[in-house]
Amino acid sequence: MKVLFESLRAQIRPFDSVIVVDNGSSDNSIAVAGTAGARVISFPANRGFAPAVNAGVRAAEGASHVAVLNNDITLDAAWLSSMLTGIGDATIACGKILNMADPGRLDGTWDAISCGGTALRCGSGSPDGPYWSKPRNITMAPLTAALVHRQRFLALGGLDEGFGSYLEDVEFGLRCGSKRHTQRYVPDARCLHEGSATLGRWNARTVRQIARNQLLLLARHFSPRLLVRFGWKIAVAQALWGGVAARHGQAGAWISGKWEGIRGFRSWRAASEQTPDHELLPVLLSSETEIRDVQDLMGPELYWRIYFALT
Repeated sequence: MKVLFESLRAQIRPFDSVIVVDNGSSDNSIAVAGTAGARVISFPANRGFAPAVNAGVRAAEGASHVAVLNNDITLDAAWLSSMLTGIGDATIACGKILNMADPGRLDGTWDAISCGGTALRCGSGSPDGPYWSKPRNITMAPLTAALVHRQRFLALGGLDEGFGSYLEDVEFGLRCGSKRHTQRYVPDARCLHEGSATLGRWNARTVRQIARNQLLLLARHFSPRLLVRFGWKIAVAQALWGGVAARHGQAGAWISGKWEGIRGFRSWRAASEQTPDHELLPVLLSSETEIRDVQDLMGPELYWRIYFALT
């Protein structure tokens, strides 16, 4: 977190204020934030990423835009100025996220989702290059390091706190897209990301939450008609992701997450306002096409090669 604060202080266009939402940390995060002059909102226990982001955005009263930043990133000095210039009339914008261990390689850019309900962080693991350096409208913006229009973010309901952590930004992106809110990629806004610094990329808790939230995403947005239409794609996508989890020694966590998702599916659906098919379907189809295009560009990953071969 110290490195993050150093990059905040180094901004060409300074931040007006800094709010840190502490999610029940047991280290010295609160002390570091206080020493840096940040306003601290402290949760007694870890409530997940979505509640923390919502609390921080709500607390930024009077702001037109709010930056949402993970604690394991380092911003380029021009990040905020580039974001404020590049976001235009969009509801949310993200920049180019580079791998901290290998800055010539992408950690990610924007997100896309398949009709099977699994997501891709476009460009993740690829060398940086011209394709990733062009501003563009996108399907959905990850919240690793993003700028949101505060009023619109809150009007859309903020992040769905039922997700806790993982895929909450993908879900928000689907809501934005279905309501025709513009999302923007601003490649001049660059940052370095350590990635999965809290739990680890293939930690059992991480896998369990992602496996559960993949089903929560379907319950939240896919109507019975779409569940039938994309039933085979959903089965393939979810099973393949289980295979990836098993390859990383987390088959048990995947099963646990899926079982939790199955048990909660009906109650989640009943508690959610369903997105009309005519609003959601164009976003899904366009996003899956984008996944195919990105895979053709990068050289297809095994997961997506099998997914598209089977579906």
